[in-house]
Amino acid sequence: MAVIGIGAAVFDLDGTLIDTEPRNRRMWSRLFDAHRVPYDEALIGSFAGRRGIEALADHAHLFPGRTVEELFEQAVSYESLPGMPDVAPVPGAVDLVRSLADAGVPLAVVTSGQRPYAERLLDVLGIRGLLDLVVTAGDVVTGKPHPEGYLAAARDLDVPRGRRSGSRTPRRASRPSRPRE
Repeated sequence: MAVIGIGAAVFDLDGTLIDTEPRNRRMWSRLFDAHRVPYDEALIGSFAGRRGIEALADHAHLFPGRTVEELFEQAVSYESLPGMPDVAPVPGAVDLVRSLADAGVPLAVVTSGQRPYAERLLDVLGIRGLLDLVVTAGDVVTGKPHPEGYLAAARDLDVPRGRRSGSRTPRRASRPSRPRE
C-alpha cells in the first residue's frame, strides 16, 4: 500500500484504536454503586474521552469525605476484576497503524489515560513498538478535548506548523471584492 503525502499520523487510543468503552463505563458505574451514589447513563457517559481525575473532580461533591485521587484509584482497581467486559481492537485500526508504520510514517498516540494504562493497551494491540511517541494525561497541562496533546505530538514528530491538521495558519488578508457593474 502506498501512502502519499502523510507527514505523520496521531491517533486517540480509546474508541479509535481499541474499544474500551464498555469496560470503562462498568468501572465508573461500580464506583458510583460502591458509594451508593445515584447516576444515569448520561453521567457515566460524561467520563468518556476525559482524564478520569478531571471527570471525577466535576462530581466530587457526590462523594463527601473522599478525595478525587482515592476515588480514581478505586475505579481503576475494578479494571482487572472478573466479569469486566473485554477490550477489543477497533476493526481495521491495527492494520492501519501497521501499514503506516511499514510506509515509514511517524506515529503517535494521544490519550486521556495514564501512561501505565496506555502502554498496557498498546501492548495488547501489539503496536507499542510501532509508535514513535505516546502522549498521556500526565504529559499535558490541559486534557482533552483541548488540543494540547495533539499539538505536542505533532510538534515532537516534527510536523511543520502549517501542515498540522486542525491547526490554523495565517492567511493573507483579502480585499473586499468590488461590485460588478
